[in-house]
Amino acid sequence: MTEDKAEDSTRVPFWIVLAGVGAGAFWALAGVAVGARLSHRRDRAVRGGMRMKPLPWQCTPLSGRRPGR
Repeated sequence: MTEDKAEDSTRVPFWIVLAGVGAGAFWALAGVAVGARLSHRRDRAVRGGMRMKPLPWQCTPLSGRRPGR
């Protein structure tokens, strides 16, 4: 088998690569949409008073202590 034949057997048509990139972009955008929807749902729940305990980053630091120490 010549070098050209071996190289041709491992090549993938461009449209298959393009379809893979398109599918990846679709799922990335779908993930962003789902994340935004969940975020808005959480915001509505907070405004409605459903969440009682604040998230860790929403707590006020203790006076006299510097963050990170």
